Formats: sequence, structure tokens, C-alpha cells
Amino acid sequence: MPPAGVSLKPGPAGGLMKWDIRTCAEGFKAVKLSGNTAYLRRACQWPPDAPEGGPAYDVNYKGCVIAVISFEGKGARVNTMKACRCFPEISDLDLAEMALRLVRFRKAAADALN
Repeated sequence: MPPAGVSLKPGPAGGLMKWDIRTCAEGFKAVKLSGNTAYLRRACQWPPDAPEGGPAYDVNYKGCVIAVISFEGKGARVNTMKACRCFPEISDLDLAEMALRLVRFRKAAADALN
């Protein structure tokens, strides 16, 4: 069972992580310190996008899918969509942080099964 939420704590460079991610009915809810909210929902990957068919999550912000987070081995890959350009308040660094947080949730869920 993944943790109920990831608390804010110092990041690798000593700064605070900006996103708080918690589980919700649709997948995950990410809330930024500034109040912006994004939803991370399980995505369906088709063979052209992922021939190995691994798990992925759509990043939904203000009703638009702005990125897809997929997993490769122990890491994650973020593919941004054209709609992401319409929302400058969500940067590439924000998407990378969300992906890293999802990796932690997946690891916690796997550890709980073992």
C-alpha cells in the first residue's frame, strides 16, 4: 500500500520540494505550494509510444493532458504535450519532480508486497 502522502522535506540541493502528492480515487493528486493542482491518472500506452507496454500516467492540469510520465527500469521519463506550453506555471522541473515522486510511490507499493 503506498503511503497516504509525501510530506514536504528538503530536496537534494537543500531546497524544499514544491509538490505534495497524495493518492486519490483517480490515481494521484499533486498540489503545488502556490496552490496549483494537477491530477496524475493511469494512462494507456499504445505500441507506438511504448513497445514494452509499461505503466504510464497522464498529467492533467486544468482539464488538459500536458504530459505523460512513463517508467523505465528504476527511473521515469516525461514526455510533454503541446498543451504544456499554454501553462507556463508548470515547468519541466515541476514535471520531473512529479515523476520522481511517482517513482517513490511505486517503490513503496512494491516494498509493501514483498
